Amino acid sequence: MQKQTLKKLIAMVTFVLAFTILIGVTNGTPVSAKSSTTNVSGSKQQLVDIVLKPKSQKKLDQFVYQSVDPTSTNYRKFVSSGQFASKFGQSTKNIQKLRQYLKKYHLRTEVYRGNLVMAVKGSTRNVQKAFKVKLVMVSKNKIRYQKATKKPTVPKSVSKSVLAIMGLSIY
Repeated sequence: MQKQTLKKLIAMVTFVLAFTILIGVTNGTPVSAKSSTTNVSGSKQQLVDIVLKPKSQKKLDQFVYQSVDPTSTNYRKFVSSGQFASKFGQSTKNIQKLRQYLKKYHLRTEVYRGNLVMAVKGSTRNVQKAFKVKLVMVSKNKIRYQKATKKPTVPKSVSKSVLAIMGLSIY
């Protein structure tokens, strides 16, 4: 794959992901007369993914480009998940800070290999408190879905490691 084509592909995937996040976590569409909202049960279990920022996006981009560029000396030279985590993933220290914050809200966490995605599980009540959101069920034109009424947030002390919080909205 040519470098230019790969750049376009990555840009397109980034755009789709950003658009999905924007639509999924904001109050992007006004509630019309034909829709109704109800609060999500506080005891309902939620699964949320926190996407963590890579240590260096530039170095990660270079690594990806080089591994698929046939003219590169690093073509098809891949790394283990442990090597990936140490080169590009969040540090253990930053992950522990985020885990400690979420534990205050009785949320369970699991970090995937690579240290770039953290799965968070817990009750709606605790998820709402931790991410400062309200989750509602929307019924509109015979379609029901869950969404957050505003963008989720975490404290500044841990937000520098966070790229996105996904899974609060279910369409």
